Amino acid sequence: MRQTQKSKQPDIIASAIEEIKDGKIYPVYLLCGEEYFLIEDTLTQMLNILIPKDTHDFNLEIYNGLEISVEEIITSAETYPVMAERRVIVVKEPTFFSSKGLSNVDIFHSAVEAYESNNPTKVMNLLAKALEIPATELVEGSSDAKTAISSFVEDNKEELSTEEQQFFSNLPEIAAQADLRLSSAGGSEAERLLQWLESDLPITSVVIFTVAGSVDARGKLFKAIDKVGKIEIFDRQKVGRSPAEDKTFQMVVNKLQESGKTITYSAFQKIREKTGENMHMIFGELEKLLAFTQGKPRIDEDDVEDLVSQSSFDGVFDLTDAIANKSLPSALSILNSTLESGEPPIKIHAMITRQIRLMLQAKLLTQQGGLSNLVRMDYKNFVNAYRNLPKELSDQLPADRKFNLLKQSPYPVYLALRQNNNFTLQELLDAMERLLKADIQLKSSQFNPGLILEQLIVELCARG
Repeated sequence: MRQTQKSKQPDIIASAIEEIKDGKIYPVYLLCGEEYFLIEDTLTQMLNILIPKDTHDFNLEIYNGLEISVEEIITSAETYPVMAERRVIVVKEPTFFSSKGLSNVDIFHSAVEAYESNNPTKVMNLLAKALEIPATELVEGSSDAKTAISSFVEDNKEELSTEEQQFFSNLPEIAAQADLRLSSAGGSEAERLLQWLESDLPITSVVIFTVAGSVDARGKLFKAIDKVGKIEIFDRQKVGRSPAEDKTFQMVVNKLQESGKTITYSAFQKIREKTGENMHMIFGELEKLLAFTQGKPRIDEDDVEDLVSQSSFDGVFDLTDAIANKSLPSALSILNSTLESGEPPIKIHAMITRQIRLMLQAKLLTQQGGLSNLVRMDYKNFVNAYRNLPKELSDQLPADRKFNLLKQSPYPVYLALRQNNNFTLQELLDAMERLLKADIQLKSSQFNPGLILEQLIVELCARG
């Protein structure tokens, strides 16, 4: 059996990347571990090497593992590439791995949301995943399905409201409308995937699974992928005894070199203290520091302190940034950290709503041409241009300062302009509708507020 790789190089480059550059490409990869920043960074590098960017529209499929069946993954993998050597299928957070991702109750709540959105096929697939049985068993109402439902309700009755416990009475109606042609015909999702992995895999496709968290190395799927493909495990990076031995610091130094900047080790340590050694948050802070220190070749402790004083928007920026990048693991991790710090769910929801509203206004004004010349400016030039915007632009927005993008200080406006580029206008409108729904749930339902926010994040990350 091939030895599973852990990234130990000084610059934390996964061995898979070097092998792909050398022409050694496996049909399936599993990128997993606690450090999801490295997972995402490695995935990006792999995609840039595996398929030309001008063929991404035809040959790259990226799926939310919560919403796709194994049969759909297989069908996509067995489709021939268009004008390229291969196609790549990325499945983020698949539910058939044992990990620290969404629980079966979380998946059940997603099924309830799908029901409210009138998507019966998605409902049945999600319920099957939550119950860990084939979707066809649910449709047929088999004795195994009834037993699984009873066990699920009994095991989770403290987390399920009375209304949720009665949800399964809707199954006959939902099953009659569902199209399960793309669901696994027999056995569990994991068993169907295992069967496929043990067959002759297509040489024109690469399947990449990403899991933010640990995966059971004793499981059959882990062993099957290790046999025919490659597994990269990304653990949390340890703090080095010196700058030269500190891998994360060296990554930061390399990143800053691309922008012609340096950073003192003491400044980096202040960033680390602020972010709790979370690499995604460290590099998020770094992006803000790059914008904040335009024209200055070196970032020092004073720069970090100055940015901290403007960072009442940090949490929501990091969260909406993760949402904008459709990074579900990052968004959920940041949400959980914010909840654990004691922030009330209502306040977190209000912060997300405020930022999405500002982004929507930024999108509308940019499309009208009012802010289009500000979009690509560095922060220093942006501040000067922002202060000289005509009053007529602000008059197009709500009179209340709290709801008017152009009555904010420069920093949140700068962030809103950066982030709105990752959303279409329709996605932002849909997000506002979803936020309203979550607001009603938080104020009137018996659902766990944390779970309501988690479901909100799942929906926002899945859009587009």
